[in-house]
Amino acid sequence: MGYNSREKNEHVHLLGDGREEEGEWSFPLTMLLDSSVTLADYQRDFLLPAKCPDMAAFFACAPRGATLLQTEEQLRLVTFDVFEQFQRDKVLYAEILLFPYLHTNRGLSAENVVEIVDEAVAQASQEMGIEARIILSVLRHYSTQQSVATVKLVERFGTPASLAHRAWGAQYRRPGLA
Repeated sequence: MGYNSREKNEHVHLLGDGREEEGEWSFPLTMLLDSSVTLADYQRDFLLPAKCPDMAAFFACAPRGATLLQTEEQLRLVTFDVFEQFQRDKVLYAEILLFPYLHTNRGLSAENVVEIVDEAVAQASQEMGIEARIILSVLRHYSTQQSVATVKLVERFGTPASLAHRAWGAQYRRPGLA
């Protein structure tokens, strides 16, 4: 494929970073996941300003999004929704941050979450011709056991080129962090 100035790379959170126009999950998907969410709810509870001041502000919305992503079907739906937006936006390469432990409230294990998203990313990537990698992430308040288990998931599911590990915490407050 030749280079086109409109083609781009993306770095997104599977939970969405509140900017639907930049490859995050959409209002129609939100309604599919939870039919009680209104447009006003979506705008208030899921969308952030174009420039998020820090990760703490991002995670103020993440718990609401995480509540809608607790089953295999929900995780697959959001993964494909994000890839469809990537395709519309002519994204060539994407890095997708995944916090597996945010998706374990209804019986999935962190391992199940990674398996589901890894398979969905591989399928969507192949079908849509978009190269993508998953970055497994933890939050600083996670237990040592959860953090070590996440690193072991990176070791189990991929190579450094396909899966990585990143930790986020309140100390990552940087003005203008998008």
